[in-house]
Amino acid sequence: MVINSLEALEQQPVVSKLAVKGLQQTLKMLNKQVKQIQEKLLATLENTFKREIQLLSSIPGIGKKTAGMLLLFAGRFHKMDNYCQLIAKAGLSPREYTSGSSVRGKTHITKMGGSLIRSKLYVCSFSAKKSNAACKALSSGWWLKAKMAN
Repeated sequence: MVINSLEALEQQPVVSKLAVKGLQQTLKMLNKQVKQIQEKLLATLENTFKREIQLLSSIPGIGKKTAGMLLLFAGRFHKMDNYCQLIAKAGLSPREYTSGSSVRGKTHITKMGGSLIRSKLYVCSFSAKKSNAACKALSSGWWLKAKMAN
C-alpha cells in the first residue's frame, strides 16, 4: 500500500519532496520490521522443528525458509496419510484433458492448491538444477524429451 502511494505520488505533476521522503522512510521501516519478524519466525521454527527442518533442508534446492514453509503448509506432515495428499494440496497433481477416444489434451498441473508453496518449490527447483548434478541431468533429460516431442 505504501509502495502504491509512493508510485502514485511520483506520477503527479507537482511532487512534494517531503511527502516522498516520508513515504520512503515508512517503506524502509516496514521492510526492516518484516525482515525482523521473518528472522524471529525462522528462529522459532528452527528451535521447535529442528529435526524436520534439517531433513527437509538436506533436499537439494530447499533451504531453511522453504523447509519451514513446507512444515507449516503440511501441518508437520501429520495430517497427510501419503505423498499424494500433499501433492494435491499444493496443486501439483497432474490433470489430463480427454474427451472420449479422439480428444487427448496435454497434461498440466491442477493449480487448485496453495500457490505460494507451489511458487517456492518452483524456485527451489531452479536452485537444485544449478547446484546438484543429478537434478541438472534429470531436468535436461526432460527438456530434451519435450523438445523432441514438439
